[in-house]
Amino acid sequence: MVVVVIETTPGLSNEELTRAAELGPAEVRASAALCSMVRSVGFDVVREEDLTEEFERAVADLLGGLRSEETELRRAEGDEEYQYELDRRTSMLAGIRAGLIRRTFLAAIRP
Repeated sequence: MVVVVIETTPGLSNEELTRAAELGPAEVRASAALCSMVRSVGFDVVREEDLTEEFERAVADLLGGLRSEETELRRAEGDEEYQYELDRRTSMLAGIRAGLIRRTFLAAIRP
């Protein structure tokens, strides 16, 4: 099994977890870290890699594109959809930069 997910950073306080859930995707807050959940269902984790730096660059680039193409995007998608995407990506970038959200690659096998 190979997965890449957006998740909360391990070791956050309850307050930080709440903030991460506000800033990240709706499903970012889970009951346990991905690695723990995968192990709990019988998989052996063979590789785990933090892809947060690349994720931060990708979200920042996406925001740059949203801003530079604002007129065309508003025309094509509408003001409400454009603003929703801009706000969502801005919040996500804030969560990444605050150390609350990360992107993780995980490879696991059944023993």
